[in-house]
Amino acid sequence: MPIYIYKAKKGPVEIVNGEVEAVSKDEVVSKINEMGLTALSVVEKTAYSVERRADSKGLNAKRYSLNANFVKIKSKHIDTFTKQLSSMIKASVPILRALALISEQTENKTLKKVVEDLTDQVEDGSLI
Repeated sequence: MPIYIYKAKKGPVEIVNGEVEAVSKDEVVSKINEMGLTALSVVEKTAYSVERRADSKGLNAKRYSLNANFVKIKSKHIDTFTKQLSSMIKASVPILRALALISEQTENKTLKKVVEDLTDQVEDGSLI
């Protein structure tokens, strides 16, 4: 059975880290909830180790450096995404809706995939 590393919130301020053995991320979240904690992130230990090694080399390895098909996104596309997201948040559009709208409007296939994945992570609560 895989081991998962989690980061969870205990009370209004305290953040705790730990490890749990479970069949799936869903089971880990259930176990964390049973402990009276709120899960912030859950990562399988082997994937966590690879991410940490990449981070120590100055890479943002959260998801994409592990992808063999990784393609660089031009800064102008990132700028456009950031401006769109900022405008929607200022207009009180919920973040999941804003990300979904941006994903629908994005022509850059790589950025579209990144935004869709980001939407999934926010929806699942797997982002820190």
